[in-house]
Amino acid sequence: PAADFNHILNRCSDGNQQILRPSHAVPVHRHNPLDGGHPLGEGLENCRKKPKTEIKIKPRSGEFKCVCFSMIYPVKGIDTVLLAAQQLPEVTFDFWGGINEDYKAEFLSTAEKLPNCKYRGVFKVDGDNVSHMLNGCYFLLFPTRCPREGVPGRVIEAKIAALPVISSDFSKNNKVVNDGKDAIILSETNSDTLAEAIKLLQSDDALLTKLKQGAKESGIHYYFENRIGEIISHLK
Repeated sequence: PAADFNHILNRCSDGNQQILRPSHAVPVHRHNPLDGGHPLGEGLENCRKKPKTEIKIKPRSGEFKCVCFSMIYPVKGIDTVLLAAQQLPEVTFDFWGGINEDYKAEFLSTAEKLPNCKYRGVFKVDGDNVSHMLNGCYFLLFPTRCPREGVPGRVIEAKIAALPVISSDFSKNNKVVNDGKDAIILSETNSDTLAEAIKLLQSDDALLTKLKQGAKESGIHYYFENRIGEIISHLK
C-alpha cells in the first residue's frame, strides 16, 4: 500500500541523513537502521531516495573542479590528493568533510598554501542539495587506503549526481565503480597516477561525458524506489 511504501521511504530517509553526517575518525562498518542491526543485501545499506529534481549531465564550462567528500585524514587519501594538486594548478580541488584532529593543522596549513585547494567545511544536508553540490563538479576523488573501507556511500551519492569517480583499487571500491564505464580505477594509489587520471579527464571531454552518463545510469540502481522489494524482504 502507498502508506506502507511512504513509511519505509521515510525510515530510509532517516537512515540516509545519519549516513551523510561526517564519519568518525576511526572507520566502522555501518548497519542500516532499517533492519535492527543486521546487514542488508549488498548495496542496500547505501541506497538513497531519488532526487526530486532532475540531475542533468552538464557540458563542461568554467573552472575544472573536482571534489573530495569524506572524512579528511591521510588514510582516506587526502595527502595523495594534496600532492596531486601541487602538480595541477589549473584544476580546482574542493574538500568537504570533518577533519581528523590529529591531521587538522597539517591539512589546513598545506591547503592554505595551494591557491587551487579550498576547504569548504562539513556539508549540511538539506533535501537534494548533496546531489546538486556534487553535480556542480566534474568528478569525485576517492583514493582511499582505509583498511576497513566498506561500501562507500559517498561514491553512491556521486553516481546519483552523475559524477564519475577516480578511485583507488581498494577494499570494495571495484564492486561499486566500473573502470572505463563510470570511473577511473587507479593502477597504483599515489599522487602521480592520480594526477595523470585527472589530466586525462581534463583533456578528453568525450571520455568525461561518457563517464558522467555511466555514473548516472548506474546510480539509478541505488534508488530506494527501485529496490523497495528487496528492502521489504529484509525487513521481514
